[in-house]
Amino acid sequence: MTNQAHRKSVDGQPAEKPPGKPAGPSSTLGSVLGTSALLLLSVGLAWVLGVMGIFLAVTNCSAADCTGLTIGSGIATFGPASVVLISIVISIVRMVQRRRAFWVPIIGMVVAVLMTVLGGTVVFMTIG
Repeated sequence: MTNQAHRKSVDGQPAEKPPGKPAGPSSTLGSVLGTSALLLLSVGLAWVLGVMGIFLAVTNCSAADCTGLTIGSGIATFGPASVVLISIVISIVRMVQRRRAFWVPIIGMVVAVLMTVLGGTVVFMTIG
């Protein structure tokens, strides 16, 4: 390290942040509670979207091959749950690292809705 990195400020504290500290602000109780509330909301949304995906599976397929129906309803049923599960893991890791995590469940909910739309699109293109 250079001499400048070893210098201390007037009050005796290091002039620069140590490299091991996270760049973001430390998480507060409000941040943890807000992120937890958003995660619970995303679990409820994933459940509702999964039920909608199950209803796509009971659509009558008049085509000779119903593979698209199976794939689309699978995406719409299991896609939102998997996206929300991934967002839960990422949020917990970020909270343990004392970094902001409230945006992770929000993006997870948007992607979960998009997964349902994608699955529905595949189903309706198949039976179309």
